[in-house]
Formats: sequence, structure tokens, C-alpha cells
Amino acid sequence: MRRDDARPRGHAVALGLATLAMLLAGGLPARADDEPITVESLLRGMADTRWLASPLEAGERTVQFSSYDRATRLVDGRIINPFANADVGNYLRVEGEGARQEFVLAESQGPGYVSRIWSANPDGELRIYIDGAATPALAASFARITNGEVAPFSAPFGHDASRGRNLYFPFPFAKSIKITTTTGKQYFQVAVTTFAPGTKVESYSPEVLRQAAPVIDEVRQALLNPDRDLEEGSWRADQSATLAPGREAELPTRRGPAAIHTMAVQVAGEDLEEALAKTLLTITFDDAESPQVAVPLGDFFGTGPGANAFRSAVHTVMKDGTMKSRWYMPYRKSAKVSVKNLGAKPTTIKSVVQGDFSRPPADSMYFHARWLQRDGVQTKKGDGTLDWPSLRVSGAPGRFVGLQLNIYNPVSAWWGEGDEKVYVDGESFPSTFGTGTEDYFGYAWGSPVPYTNAFHAQTRCDGPGSKGNNSEVRYQILDAVPFRSSLAFDIELWHWEAVKVQFATLAYFYAGPGAKVEPGVPDLSGRKVYPKPPIHREPGVVEGERLKVLSKSSGDVTEQAMGGFGEAWSGDSQLIWPVRQQDATIELELPVAKAGTYDLAAAFTKAGDYGTFGLSLDGKPLQTVDLYEPAPRVVHTGPIALGTVQLDAGNHALGVRVTGKNPRSTGFLFGLDWVKLTPTTR
Repeated sequence: MRRDDARPRGHAVALGLATLAMLLAGGLPARADDEPITVESLLRGMADTRWLASPLEAGERTVQFSSYDRATRLVDGRIINPFANADVGNYLRVEGEGARQEFVLAESQGPGYVSRIWSANPDGELRIYIDGAATPALAASFARITNGEVAPFSAPFGHDASRGRNLYFPFPFAKSIKITTTTGKQYFQVAVTTFAPGTKVESYSPEVLRQAAPVIDEVRQALLNPDRDLEEGSWRADQSATLAPGREAELPTRRGPAAIHTMAVQVAGEDLEEALAKTLLTITFDDAESPQVAVPLGDFFGTGPGANAFRSAVHTVMKDGTMKSRWYMPYRKSAKVSVKNLGAKPTTIKSVVQGDFSRPPADSMYFHARWLQRDGVQTKKGDGTLDWPSLRVSGAPGRFVGLQLNIYNPVSAWWGEGDEKVYVDGESFPSTFGTGTEDYFGYAWGSPVPYTNAFHAQTRCDGPGSKGNNSEVRYQILDAVPFRSSLAFDIELWHWEAVKVQFATLAYFYAGPGAKVEPGVPDLSGRKVYPKPPIHREPGVVEGERLKVLSKSSGDVTEQAMGGFGEAWSGDSQLIWPVRQQDATIELELPVAKAGTYDLAAAFTKAGDYGTFGLSLDGKPLQTVDLYEPAPRVVHTGPIALGTVQLDAGNHALGVRVTGKNPRSTGFLFGLDWVKLTPTTR
């Protein structure tokens, strides 16, 4: 995106949290084959992920509809324009005319369900038509429902994630589904899973939604509080080991058939980031020739480098460095869980492995995780560099269930225009084609603000802007991608500058016995961990975003991260006032520690939608500043002298009034980086 059982089935049952915890600690519940897939059963599948290990349903297939640039297409068996980047406003078609137009985001024949809707700029009315009906089964503000403002789709179902709007909620359909919006020019993604004809599905309707209310509430609480106690019905094995460089330890488990449902570790060492990055975690089920899991220990828990605190449906990382995984890992005979210190310093690892006493189904698939990293990858300026091969798996059926991505970016410019491309069972053109790296992970506009939700998170963004270490993770649970013979998951590396980056991905998936997997087992001994880059701060200034708002006539005054536009902004942020009309005013509190005469200066932001402003101090005019800069440039003004002032000690009022705008400007925005008072004898 441009910067600027199988499957759980059954009818509603009002489960309490304690009952749900016991269910999760047991085996897969018995389900009658004649029971339909329902809103309730799909909701349970969001919180109880064990079904991901079960064999594929007949005809099970997941695709993504999106606004990807249609210049990328298949011609004579070859994909042309693979890195085209105009990923906005590309719909299946437009229906109706004038004010009655509807823009079709997604359309599919059933039976199946929609599991995820994302947009960077949702607008108009979102409409979902079920089974060919002329009247939508759901019609709501696209912006409000994806911000959790429409009941019962509040968080964690509908939510804002660093400017990305998300709706994780199942909409099953027996015959067909069509999703439209009444406003065009949007970035969007919609995940749809379908099944073989004859699969029983209870279609979504307002009445079905009302009946599902108890399960919606129970699953909401389960997703918001994933660290529930699963001791009852579980086995547990604890261990503490100190590993010298090059040494390996095996974590105790239980002989099979069994399943691991929780792993928790706490790592201590002289350099924690180094220890997490260079400790290799391997898990080998049933004496396989190669381990199904072979990844850095820290990255396995959804974040890196370092232990960056966050909480999701699958992973929790606490502030004290305790890391927990809730991936379900069934096995038939044995599970060998090993950690090996490939760093240069001793590492102490305390671990807890918990699992089910109950016997998993004999045809359960194995959990896998594989990691790939390269240093010094040279990017192209303003173009795609390569399709990064996050995963290649063949020779067995399975499901792709998530991706973790780390990048060390040496500049503040945005690195993530690249789209995800998922090829299933030998497809010539990907059935999942994305609109931007941040879009895949559920946020938008390259936002550097960390966030966390049940199914995705940005756990680290050093800044300023996109500079330094960036870490993202997404879990594809209801939107898991099934495959029968092979899957290739690529994500484009597409940077706005020509630089050398460190790039890494970790893929989570399930696969049957005999699966062939790339990448292989990594050598972590030479892995480099980059420190957090320093943030520039202008000496002796009062940061604009720290000024208290004394009064305002309209508009919200907020802090905006500015690192994506360069490194000139002090503290990587500014005060932004997105006012929309002339003569609007704000007053900001300017503290003065000592009475005296001062040279007053300030630094601002200029852009194509900024206005012209009259400045004053304690009601006395200072001067007027024009903050227009032709788009798409966003620039820092540097220090602007506002005059010499005589001030008493205490708080003073810095006034800002909209006096107009450049004729070419498209708005009246105001951005203030800092204010500086320099004592003078004049």
C-alpha cells in the first residue's frame, strides 16, 4: 500500500470461561458429521485452535480478494509487472449508477465463510449480501464497524490497529456472498474460505447473530484474556538449565500419543537480545529426519529482536521477559524439544511445557515453524527488490497459519510497500495477493506505532519513522490457508530507498507426515543483532507534542509520529492540529522557568494540506507563517524566529489562529515540532 474435526461445528452453547478452559485442555470435541458450520462453531474456532491440526475438509480452500494493482497479471504463463504498486480502488466491478453505486470488494459461491475484512481507508456503507438476497444481511458504516463501534463487533473483532481498520468475524454462507461498499478509492482485503458442494452451513443473518450472542461474549473474553489457567486435565514439565556456548539441553515432555498446548520460557543472560537471537529451538515429532520446528527461540514467540511485551491469542510476552506460546502440537509417539546456545556467552533458560492427557486424533497434522534471514540485502529505490521466499512446503497436505517478520532498516524511509503472494497447489497466479506489507499485518500507512490484538501485532518499531528494528506478526486462524500438495508464501521486499537491510521471516504452518520444507535448519552463530538507533532531540526546546492545550475552538490536537518523513523532527514527533476551517483557534501552554528577555523561535511542518496561521503570545501578535509545501513533499521548516519577548516566570499562552491557506493547499492542517526560548540581553 502506498504511504500518504475438523473444523469446529455445532449450534450455540453458552460456555462459561471455566468450561471453555477445560474444553481447550481436553481433546478435540466429538462432532456429528451432519451438524452444520455456524457462526458459533466458527467463533469457537477463533479461540480453540486445535482444529488447525486436523485433516482438511472436503474442498476446503481460502482465497483473498483485495485491491491489488491489476497491472500485475498472468500473460502467456508468466507474471508481468510483479511489483506494481497502485493498490487502491481496484474492485471486482461497480454496480448501479450515481448515488446508488456499489463497489464490489468480494464475491464467492458457497458453501463457505468470510473471516477477515481489512481497509486502510474504510468509507461509505459496508454491505454483506448472503445467498443471493437483494437486501444486505448486514449494512453498517464501513469505518465504524472496522473500528469496533458497531455492536456486537467490538474489540477484539472490530478494531483499529495503528491506522489499519480490521474486522475479524465469521460470516458463513450456504450458497453465496457478496460484499460491497458505497464509496470507492479504497485499499481493502477480504479473506474467504469455501468448501465442497453439499457441506452444511448455516448462513449468517441478523437472527443468527442474535442467537449467537452468548458465544460471541464468551469468545470475546477468551480472546481478550488468553492466558487462562489450563492446569486441569494437563501434564506439566518444568526445567531450568544454564547453557554454556555451544551446549544443548532437552526440555522434558511426555511420551505419546499426546499434544503440547503451552510452552513458556524465561531467558536470562548478559545480553538478552543476543541470547534470544542465538538460541536455536528445535522440536522433532515422532523421530522425523529433520525437526518440524527449527527457529530462533525468541522469534518463535512472535517478536524480535528482544523480548518485546505484547499479548495475542497465540503468544504472550511479558515485561519480565517470560514468553508463552499456545500453538497446539499433537504427536503420535514422541516430542523432542531442544534448545542450543549458539552465542558466545552463557544463557539460562527456565521452561514449562504443558500438554493434554487426551489422545489426539491419529490423523492429526504436525505443527511446523521455519525461519529465514539474510543480511545486507540491497534494495531498489522506489521499486520491488525481490519476492522473499518465506516458505516452500510440498509432499503433504497442511494449513499455513501465520507469519512473523523482522527487518533492520538503516533509514527512516518506509520499507514495506511489498505485497504477500500465496501460491497453493502449484497455482500460476497467487490466490492470495496483498496490497502492502503493513496491510498483511493489519495496520496501515506505514505507521510506526506498536499495537497488539488477538490475531496480529507490531511489537517493535525503533524509529525514528521506520528506522531500526521493526517486528510484525500475524496469526491466520479462521483465515488459515489450506493446501493439498504444496504452498509457496512470498512477500515482496519493496523499499522507498536504495539501502542494505537485514530481512527475516518465520512461517508457522501444519503439515502431514513426509512434508518437504524450505527453509532448512538455520545456523544462528553468525546472526547479527542491531541496537536501537538513537533518536534526535533538539537541545533546549519544548517539544510541541508535550505542550498542554489550554483551549481550542474545534478539531482534535494530537501527537503524530514524523520519522517516516525524515529525521529532522525532534523526538520523531510533532503536535498536529487537523483543523478544517478558517478562523479556528487553539491556545497552548508555554512554561517559562525564569523571568527575562528571550528570543522566541519555533519549528513547524509544511505539506500540501497545511494552512496559514497567525501566532501570538499572551494575546500579543507575533507573526504569520505559511505552512504550505507542494505535495507530496512533507518538510521541516527548521527554526523560524518569532521575535524577542519579555516574559515573567510561569505559564504563558501561545496562540494559533487559522488565517487562511495557500490557494493550492487542500487543507488547514497545523504541525508544530518545537518551541525554543533563548535568553538574550537585547
